[in-house]
Amino acid sequence: MIQELPIHEDIWAYYAEPLLEYAVKVADNFWCEPGEPYLDEKTHEVVCEPTPSSAPYRFARHYANGKINAGKVHKELYISDDIQKTLEAFGLECSKFWYLCLFVKWEVEVECSAARTLPKTTKEELSSLIEEFEKLNPKAQVTHHFSTEVPATLTFTVEGNKTITINNGNTLTIIGAAITKFLKEIGEDNPFLQGFLLKDTEQLNLSIRTKIYLFHKYLSWFINPLHAKKGVHASKDKSLLISRMIYILQICDDSKLYLDLNEKGNKQNQLKGYLSRYKHPKYWSF
Repeated sequence: MIQELPIHEDIWAYYAEPLLEYAVKVADNFWCEPGEPYLDEKTHEVVCEPTPSSAPYRFARHYANGKINAGKVHKELYISDDIQKTLEAFGLECSKFWYLCLFVKWEVEVECSAARTLPKTTKEELSSLIEEFEKLNPKAQVTHHFSTEVPATLTFTVEGNKTITINNGNTLTIIGAAITKFLKEIGEDNPFLQGFLLKDTEQLNLSIRTKIYLFHKYLSWFINPLHAKKGVHASKDKSLLISRMIYILQICDDSKLYLDLNEKGNKQNQLKGYLSRYKHPKYWSF
C-alpha cells in the first residue's frame, strides 16, 4: 500500500520525485533557502528571492542510505482502514502523506538534536545597557557637562590588561548617547545586531513535548487548509490524525494519542493536553 521511495543515483532526480510532493510543499514554507541576490532593473533595489528547500532531498538521501529506519514504527496502524479512510476523506495519497510525516519527524529530530542555548544577542545586550543609562536621568548644566541623579559605575576589562572604571556622570551620559545613536543609524534589523558566538552556546536536550509541538506545528500547517469530502464514512478530525501519526511514528509512546480515549472510553483529546502544557524553550538550531 505504501510505495517504496526509489533510490536515485543523481540527487537532482529527487527534485521531481512524486512521492515527495507533500514534503516539498511543507519544506518550501518552513525551510526555504536564500537565493543569489540581484539588482531589480525596475526598482533598482537588490532582491534576494528564496530558492526551493533542499531538506526533502537530504531526507531522501538519508532514507536511501538506511539512516532513517521506518521499520521501527507502528506501520500496521497506518495502513489500517481507520487511517486510510481518513486520508481518503481529505483527498490525501497514502504514500505521499507517509513520506511527508517521516520527513517532518526527521526534520524535527535534526532540529532538536542540534538545539543549543540561545544567548543574548548584541542588540539585546546594548538595549539593556541603554535602559541602565536612561536611569541616570542626565541634565545638561551651564558649565557644559551633564549631571546625573544617581551614581553609577561602568567597568571594562580586557583580559591581561588593567581594568578601566568610569563613574563620571558626564562621560557615562556621552557613552549612552553614542550607543543609542549607533543603534538608530545601523538599523534594528542589521544582522550584526542579531548574531552571537557559537562558543557562548551549550547543547540543549529538548523534551518529547517539544518534538510533539514541532511535529504538530509543521504538519498542521499542511493539514488545516484541507476540506473533507462528503459521503466518506471516516474520522475527519484533523487533530486526531496528527495525534495518531505522533504515536504511529513513535515520536511519543503514549497509546492514548492514538486511541484518544480515557479509561471510561470518553474522548479526551490527548494531544491538546500535551500542547496546552507546553512552554516553548528559547533555543538556536543550525
